[in-house]
Amino acid sequence: LERVQAEARDWLAALAEPIELQGHAVTITVSVGLGHFPEDGDSADTLLRHAESALRGAKGEGRNTLRRYDPLQHQASLERLLLLSSLRRAVPAGELHAWYQPKLDLHSRELVGAEALVRWQHPQWGLVSPVEFIPVAEESELIVSLGEWVMRQSCMLLAQPAFVEGGLRLSVNISAIQFGH
Repeated sequence: LERVQAEARDWLAALAEPIELQGHAVTITVSVGLGHFPEDGDSADTLLRHAESALRGAKGEGRNTLRRYDPLQHQASLERLLLLSSLRRAVPAGELHAWYQPKLDLHSRELVGAEALVRWQHPQWGLVSPVEFIPVAEESELIVSLGEWVMRQSCMLLAQPAFVEGGLRLSVNISAIQFGH
């Protein structure tokens, strides 16, 4: 196994060297996922699946990366996929909620507005932390539809007479990905 990893690192180093292509220096980057028989799988299908899991982990770490299959990372990937799948159903299922955090003027202590926050109440998991689901939404670009949902909810709040008459402001956090759309 150590020999295979050393050889793979040598390949990464060799491929990282620029090559000339039609007068231009071109650099190739490679990510490598390793699965080792029999520790990481005792069949070709299992070994390939585990090597692909390691490859996804290597790609997530950046360019020219080598990663060996890690059952804990694989489990984390499965949990992330489950979270993403559940999050895709959260909007139509009515599981998302807009919460509004008050913003106060520190000198007068008067309410000057609010910040819109999205919260997810999963039927089995309870309240899911935004720290868990926002990064997953950003990676999958589901953040765009989540952001649109928050904007719609915020616009409904802004239409309320108390909000309009009070001259209150509403802040909404928008992902950089959403700006691109």
